[in-house]
Amino acid sequence: MQRLVYPMCELCIHYRKSASSNALSRCSKFTYLDLRWDNKEYDYADYARRTESKCGKEGRFYQRDIRRDLTKDD
Repeated sequence: MQRLVYPMCELCIHYRKSASSNALSRCSKFTYLDLRWDNKEYDYADYARRTESKCGKEGRFYQRDIRRDLTKDD
């Protein structure tokens, strides 16, 4: 049986890390306007990955952020 490997949100250019938790991190690919406060809001990254009409579990809109590769502490 072949194991499928899906791209990780943390390495995507659209990923916006939350200071408190990965569960609260956002995806800048999927935005909406909060009309009450006139703010641009981002969907939660895990919601975008669970929703097939958005990124889905395959990471359909994933784009690797090479800047994160260059700043790794190895």
